[in-house]
Amino acid sequence: MEDKEASNSKETQTKKARRVCHYNVDWKLRFVWLNKCDENRKGYCKLCKNSFTVAYDGLKAVTHHAEAKEHKECESAAAMSHRMKSFFTPKGSTQSEKVGITELTEVYHGIKRHISYVPQDCSLKLLFNFYEDSFEDSTSIKERLCEVMNKSRLPWSRVTAYGADNASVNFGVNNSVFQKLKSEENNDIIAAHCNDHIFHNCAKNALKVMPVDVENIVMKVFAEFSCFAKK
Repeated sequence: MEDKEASNSKETQTKKARRVCHYNVDWKLRFVWLNKCDENRKGYCKLCKNSFTVAYDGLKAVTHHAEAKEHKECESAAAMSHRMKSFFTPKGSTQSEKVGITELTEVYHGIKRHISYVPQDCSLKLLFNFYEDSFEDSTSIKERLCEVMNKSRLPWSRVTAYGADNASVNFGVNNSVFQKLKSEENNDIIAAHCNDHIFHNCAKNALKVMPVDVENIVMKVFAEFSCFAKK
């Protein structure tokens, strides 16, 4: 009887004795989203924004987290998202150098002739050497938007609104960019119109109900500072 109890006690002690694992820096070579926490027994997932323990299962805990449904959803969302810098021209690239040369050429052109930008009518002719004359209609604009979206791997199903100038080519009733996007890409997309026009209309209507003459105030401010502007 005593031998049986001693045997059970020995088995219990064996079960409780578990090997304590620590974070291994080599895991990051396989899982790029993995970082080390302040504690050496935990790992941090940059996609899920949470930490998990690796003290008992080690690499198995990391693999288990990678196969979780929540992590796979975050991984899929990250694959379709990009940082803001990916939408800009890389510094030091050929395109960036061409843009810099173009800007410097325009500045040099104005300085050499000792004239300001106001009477610099010839600068408009110089711009034709920098930019090609583009043909824009609702179809070409919509195709260009789709091209950029596909290149950036962004689905139209996640687009909530289309904002642009209130021109007919953008928000016309029949053959506009908005109507094409709504019928061909995302039926739930809404028209955001132009924010500048919305703010302008709000300010214009607000000024109409003000108890003071805004135009008179503007004229007085201009008369006060016009002499300083001439100097």
